[in-house]
Amino acid sequence: MPLVPGHALTNEPGYCKSNTLYLILVPLILYVKTIDKTDEFGVRIESVLVVRSVQTKHTDPDESWYGFERLTCVPIQTRMVLEHMLSKEEKEWLREHNRRCLHSLEDLLQDDKRALKWLRREAERPIGVAPAGPGGVIIDWGE
Repeated sequence: MPLVPGHALTNEPGYCKSNTLYLILVPLILYVKTIDKTDEFGVRIESVLVVRSVQTKHTDPDESWYGFERLTCVPIQTRMVLEHMLSKEEKEWLREHNRRCLHSLEDLLQDDKRALKWLRREAERPIGVAPAGPGGVIIDWGE
């Protein structure tokens, strides 16, 4: 079936390093872990998109082009992202997405100080591996 404006679909980019898995579903993010005793893992970020008609600087006004609008409005966690692996455009897209989430949800969360604090923290967090947390816990990605 061809896509047309108004169609909704999911985009589920991810990484998996094992064939034996179990899934933990957390709202909008799917963490995948192995059930065997290896250190292998996987992660997937799931987003809902809607098809929209778009105009670009290179399209003729008589042409029909479609693009996607992201409906999922949850900041993407950036502290496990290896910044050097992203292009300049990817970094800016990630920052802009998180700012847009903050802008869209901030007024709706005024009565929930805990949720608002979390939203602001996640939306404003810089891109890059987080420093060691309480107890010296840090993730070693084997670089």
